[in-house]
Amino acid sequence: MIAVVDASVVLKWFLQETDSPHALKLRQRHLAGDVLLAAPDLLLYEVGNALRFKRDFTLSDTQAALSDILRFQLELIAPTEVLLHQAADLSHRSRLTYYDSCYLAAAKNLGATLITADERLHQAAHHLATIKLLSHAV
Repeated sequence: MIAVVDASVVLKWFLQETDSPHALKLRQRHLAGDVLLAAPDLLLYEVGNALRFKRDFTLSDTQAALSDILRFQLELIAPTEVLLHQAADLSHRSRLTYYDSCYLAAAKNLGATLITADERLHQAAHHLATIKLLSHAV
C-alpha cells in the first residue's frame, strides 16, 4: 500500500499534538515496510518553515527533524509539468491553496490515498481524491 502524507501529518512526528500517536504509528508502519509513504518534496519546506516558528524548537532541533525525514526514506516526489498543472487545476476547482493541491495531485497520480490531519483540507477535497483524516487512517 502507498499513501501520500502532508505536512500536517509529518509535523506530528516531532510535536506533541492531537493525533501525534496516530502519526507515529503510521511512521512505524512505513519503517516496518507495511506501507510506503510518499509526499511532494514541498513537504520538506513546509515542515522546515513550521518548525522554524515553533518557540520551543531550536535551529538544531529543526535541522535534526529535517534530517530524520530524509533518513525515514519517504518517497519524495519532484515536481513535473503534469503534477504542477494538475495541482493548479485542483486548486481552482477546490478553492484550496496550491500547496495543499500539490499533495492531492501527488496522491491522484500515484493512485494513492492522501492522509492528512487538516480537517479543512479533508472537507474541501474529499470529492476530488481519495483522502483520509489521520485519525481514521491508522
